[in-house]
Amino acid sequence: MKRLLVGVLLSILGVALQPDTASAASAADCAALSIRVKNLPEASSAQCGSEPFGGGGDQGSGTDEYIQIMGSDSITVVSHAAASSRTYMRRLGVKDVIGNYGIFESTDNWGDETESNDFAVRRFNAKLAGSGAKVVCFGFVHFSGHVARSTGYRHLISGYSCNFSSTPPTDSRIDQVVGSIDFDFE
Repeated sequence: MKRLLVGVLLSILGVALQPDTASAASAADCAALSIRVKNLPEASSAQCGSEPFGGGGDQGSGTDEYIQIMGSDSITVVSHAAASSRTYMRRLGVKDVIGNYGIFESTDNWGDETESNDFAVRRFNAKLAGSGAKVVCFGFVHFSGHVARSTGYRHLISGYSCNFSSTPPTDSRIDQVVGSIDFDFE
């Protein structure tokens, strides 16, 4: 088995942060993905995409999917990495996964890791790369599909939701966002 960690995460982030990627699609076309966000807010726009990662060998291989939702005062990204055969992802904490998202120039003020709807969740403050805008966020991760006789998993759902206000996300907002994530694998 090949251990795949940073390569998968960087690949996910590359896809999730490029809305003009050739594989990007409208919200209506997101139905083909194996992840979904139920009850998208009406005042939002969503883009999604899917792309293979890795070339096999020591780098492993699989598929990355993402849904990016832009609201009037927020951004939410849900990513899914699905490992192919001979590839798996090591279980990491929220801070470790979110630290690989290139959208953040810096992060700080990390809260405790908690759980909501089978996702590990953690609040944090961030500064966006490029613009330097300060946002309040929470990140989330969910691993599934444990690979027998290993410490790895076939699936990683991760992402973040950030507000462009200074008000930290409430427990009910966190529950609403991660509770709206639906997938057809385990």
